[in-house]
Formats: sequence, C-alpha cells, structure tokens
Amino acid sequence: MLTRRMVWTIGAAAWLGCAPVETERSIAAADGQRTVPTGDIPQRAWPAAWFRPAATASAVGLQTFRQSPGLDELVAAGELPPVGERLPDDPVVVEPYGEIGRYG
Repeated sequence: MLTRRMVWTIGAAAWLGCAPVETERSIAAADGQRTVPTGDIPQRAWPAAWFRPAATASAVGLQTFRQSPGLDELVAAGELPPVGERLPDDPVVVEPYGEIGRYG
C-alpha cells in the first residue's frame, strides 16, 4: 500500500527525472516492506478486470449500432455518414458502468 510519503516521493522523483519504480522500491525497503519485482502487479492494489483485453463487437455478438438521436438529422441531410460507416470494422465494446443513459 502506498503511503502519502511514498506518493509524494514518487511524484518528486518523476519531476526530477528519476525512475519512480526504483524510488518506490527504495522506500519499501527502508520501511521494511516486501518489495515487488519489476513487471509484477500486486493484485490487491487493482482489480484484475482492469487488465483484461477489451471485448470487440464480434466477440460480444453485436451486429448493429445506434447513435444519438441528435445525429439523426445530420445523417438524413447527408452531412454525416451512417453510424455503421463511421465505426471501424470490429469496434471495441465498453460495458456501461451502470446502464445506458437517456438522450436529452
């Protein structure tokens, strides 16, 4: 767990151009804490879901997409391509935090 002192020291090290990882290790060693080898991420610090690859539309099974109703007029007037033409072939799908919101 990072303490205020560690966060401040890591920030100062980054500002000075030092390697923050080495600084954190030094602080952890000085405080008698177990150090974390380079490349390992302590699982207790961040949820594992944050490190999973993002899902794509084909993986989730999405074939159609919707757009904001405010853009419908622009599409109808020919000023904006349809939503299917604006997206990549297999877009990344982000799951909403709670639910999909309302427009307007």
